[in-house]
Amino acid sequence: MMISMHDVPEHQFANGFLSDVVRTLRGEVHQQNPKWVELMYSVNRLAVDLLHELEITPQKTNQIVGSVLYARTLQSAQAAVLLLEHGMPTQARTVLRSALETLFPLSAIVKDASKADDLIASHDADRRTLADRMKRWKDPELRASVPLTDAELDAIVKNPAKATNIFEYAKFAGMEDWYSTLYTILSFAAHSKISDLDKHTVPNADGEVVELQSEPILANQTEMWLWIIEVQLAAMRSIAQIFMSSSWTELVQARWQLLRALTQEGE
Repeated sequence: MMISMHDVPEHQFANGFLSDVVRTLRGEVHQQNPKWVELMYSVNRLAVDLLHELEITPQKTNQIVGSVLYARTLQSAQAAVLLLEHGMPTQARTVLRSALETLFPLSAIVKDASKADDLIASHDADRRTLADRMKRWKDPELRASVPLTDAELDAIVKNPAKATNIFEYAKFAGMEDWYSTLYTILSFAAHSKISDLDKHTVPNADGEVVELQSEPILANQTEMWLWIIEVQLAAMRSIAQIFMSSSWTELVQARWQLLRALTQEGE
């Protein structure tokens, strides 16, 4: 049975978002966004089917890395959906941002297969960052927990490996506008900017904060559903191109056209 937010006694939220009642809100969210939920779930099913149909050639690094990036992008988009369905739009934005962190390099690999090799090589740069942080640890017990000498850490820190840059991947992939719009907007939630923190407050008519918003938010989710659909479609398009699948590319294009038609219909 679906429970409306308006019919739930306050005490049922005693455990915040871990309260049992939060798990019953999915139906209400779907009722408020029927068109976009239906489209998202149909696109998601295609995205999962495509993942299962990938036939990876072990010698092709771009296929291996591309597949991993695609799987992570898909999972992050699905996680954003789960958070939306539980009335957690801010957290959904944060997770969808992580989907873009994998979508950009995935799309860059479409343009140049060697970008997959660059991504693998950047692992040493990540180790360098971690080693540098370890050298700064003050707690002696924490430092002792790492089985590396100062000399070994120094050697890792001196590694000249090039670090990855999400903006550069986005730019190379021809998705600079995505970075400057959607990624930037979602970053406000990820970095807890004040422009996003106000979503946790409830103002009165004069704009003064009178209480905190600590319960599920089910309203105004349309843009998030649209963004999730677009991210999934972009990821599907990229992986289909990496594997040179014209049939899947055509299917994705058809869903893009449907999304545009439905969006124009709603304007």
